[in-house]
Amino acid sequence: MEVEFLSMSADEDVITRLFRVKNVTRVQEGQLVVCQFQFLRWSAYRDVPDSKKAFLNLLAQVHKWQRECGEGRTVVHCL
Repeated sequence: MEVEFLSMSADEDVITRLFRVKNVTRVQEGQLVVCQFQFLRWSAYRDVPDSKKAFLNLLAQVHKWQRECGEGRTVVHCL
């Protein structure tokens, strides 16, 4: 597998990273663009996010990505 970092953007609640992933032993399968959303407002010691507004903003960003990039993949994580 080959993973290529493409870009990163950040605000106070979310870091967004884009990667291109391809299987170098099966080049004919093409490649995937993966968007990783790192949500910064949910600490390890809480059962719920620190901010409802920030969480809704995260959901809006993920929804926008999925709408714009039907062939892409999405990864969301906290911490």
